[in-house]
Amino acid sequence: MDFRVDLAIVERLPKGCRFGLTLHNLSEKSHANWQLHFVFERFITPDSLSQGNLTQVGTFCSLNIEGTPLYANNHVYVEFCIATAPFKSLNDGIKEAYLNTDSLTQYPVTTSLLYLGQEKTNRIQLAMSLKADTV
Repeated sequence: MDFRVDLAIVERLPKGCRFGLTLHNLSEKSHANWQLHFVFERFITPDSLSQGNLTQVGTFCSLNIEGTPLYANNHVYVEFCIATAPFKSLNDGIKEAYLNTDSLTQYPVTTSLLYLGQEKTNRIQLAMSLKADTV
């Protein structure tokens, strides 16, 4: 397992969701030029990327961040939005992924379960009164 991709919900929006994608290079080798390909079942708003370029045909996505090397034992982070309903299941994230490098080598990428983030909850204040028993 030399590469892993993590996907997390960063913010739930009124019409959609903002995600954070982290690509980890767990190997001892750096890659100057690379492209991440992955299967994602929602349409990514292309101009919402925090960096890089994305092409998407159906569920097949290609992420290219030119000029950003993927250093050994390091990671690259990018955020993007979808304009559809947010995910509700841990299995809704990235299904499969692989990495292409400048040496035209294809590496498998392990995908972790989607981190759904914290649901906003309303806290309820409970008032307790303690009375001492009298004898």
